[in-house]
Amino acid sequence: MKGFVLVLLSALRVVYYQVMSPEQEKTLEAVKEWLRIRVAHEARLDEATKAVLRQLIPDIDHSALLRRLLSGGEALEQAPPRAYSYPWYSLVEEGKAVGGFEVFFMPEGMGIDADGRNPMMVVIAQSPWVILGGVQDQGWLVEYPETGLRCLLSYTRAEREQEWTHNPTDWKAFNKLPQEQQEHIKELWWEHNAWSLEVIPAKK
Repeated sequence: MKGFVLVLLSALRVVYYQVMSPEQEKTLEAVKEWLRIRVAHEARLDEATKAVLRQLIPDIDHSALLRRLLSGGEALEQAPPRAYSYPWYSLVEEGKAVGGFEVFFMPEGMGIDADGRNPMMVVIAQSPWVILGGVQDQGWLVEYPETGLRCLLSYTRAEREQEWTHNPTDWKAFNKLPQEQQEHIKELWWEHNAWSLEVIPAKK
């Protein structure tokens, strides 16, 4: 079972969450404590201002942008798509994502976009995208509805099948599992790694 869990964890190879150093974490804790002290002891602050300052404390814990800035990164001109609730910076900056996410095509009629329309939708890394159409022999043209970012979504397992042999099968724990369970884990791994997403540059 331990080997089973390790294999599933390996499926999400892309790290969407920006991990900070102990020094950076310490800095954020100091800022949060400063905010708490101001709210508790600053007599000149009205209740509305205090409410805003209080909200900043949990926002600091969950802000991917703040973590990115502290790590030396810069804010993008446009917010990136979200993957598993976190900003997908690598997709925008590298222009492509190969594996590390799952894809689910929603049944026709289930998706509703921000304008109340009912387009064909696909869920990529737990975020909804609009399917604009198929691209012959290549995949699907998809658009992130919040920003209009367009990408080519492709199923690439056939051409990347050899990648499996360089991943969980190297682990002794995996090889000790029954063959049927190994095949099941392999399919679960490919659910997160069989797809690629390539950014289509916007026309200027």
